[in-house]
Amino acid sequence: MNRKRLRGIPTASPMRLAVADAMRRSWTRPLATVGLPTLLDRLLEHRRSHTPKPGLTLYLLRAFALALTENPATAGYLIGDKIVHPRSFDIGVAVQVEDGVLVPVVRMVDQKPLRELIAEYDDLVDRSRRRRLSEADCKGGIATVTNFGTFGLTTGTPIPLPNETLILGLGAGVKKPVWSDQIETFLPATTADIFLTFDHRVVDGQLEVRPRRRRHAPHLPGDPPLDRPPRRLRRPARPADPHRQLTRRVEAHAVRFELQVADLFEQHGSNVWFEKTAAELWTLCRPADWPG
Repeated sequence: MNRKRLRGIPTASPMRLAVADAMRRSWTRPLATVGLPTLLDRLLEHRRSHTPKPGLTLYLLRAFALALTENPATAGYLIGDKIVHPRSFDIGVAVQVEDGVLVPVVRMVDQKPLRELIAEYDDLVDRSRRRRLSEADCKGGIATVTNFGTFGLTTGTPIPLPNETLILGLGAGVKKPVWSDQIETFLPATTADIFLTFDHRVVDGQLEVRPRRRRHAPHLPGDPPLDRPPRRLRRPARPADPHRQLTRRVEAHAVRFELQVADLFEQHGSNVWFEKTAAELWTLCRPADWPG
């Protein structure tokens, strides 16, 4: 291009050039993206009960780590003809900063309960925005999570870093009617889609074990097992407290959530461990069973 035409055009910042180079190197691999809807109502309820409130990205981070511990090979990295498996579940968090993105790494996510992760996570995000991260803060991650739902986006195809195989994204929560088989009606619920982008050389869209209905999937204490239909509820004609009745109906739908997820996978197929991520995310919505 004529150099005269380039005069007066601002030069890209070092941050933008670094992001551009990372995305160029990532895109040389065969990347694929899959998605899955999940319910957020009880996660949001659990979040409101905490002070300070954990970020939604932190829930996703913890759920992702717990799912990967069950099948760490999926986070392996291809080097030549070898796939190197992770030794520690250190996961990065994409933080939007001026003219780019920084990805600080939270260490040993699978071994820390939520209350211990809040301060570490908040500190990394704060130092990212102030450009106070050290080089060590951004090294050693085996995967990344990103919450593009904070920008109002419901769908996305995130791109993993060149030295990582996986990235998990969360879209914005949306209120929508969800069908309840238990009371045979639509109930209002907050849902969001989670999206996984992976290196297809290391991870397949469907592993060798086809997803099955989880006989011991997480559910509320006292709820009927998920492998048999729950007792049909009779809807009262005039509930004394409409808001409370609505809350109970949403919780009744939660009992059927895992079966609906399993049906979705049986129809379309996907990673077994990605199903576990959704299951772990749902587990974290339950205050009674919160790990740690």
